[in-house]
Amino acid sequence: MAEDDNSGLIADLPEDYIVCSFSRLKLLKVEAEKILKWFEKNDDGNQWIVVLGLRKPTIEKLANDQLLTDK
Repeated sequence: MAEDDNSGLIADLPEDYIVCSFSRLKLLKVEAEKILKWFEKNDDGNQWIVVLGLRKPTIEKLANDQLLTDK
């Protein structure tokens, strides 16, 4: 992976971390829902989704999404 200004966000991830690119917000949401379902069945481990390069309107949409806010 090329070194860039965001390298600090992923500097401490394990060597086998996965990088996915999403062309639509809906696809990112589907992946996040899969992770939530996994944690409903498994109470150990951790999972991070690092999202880079979002425009301000998209960030605001994510911030207001019920999936991503405390219930």
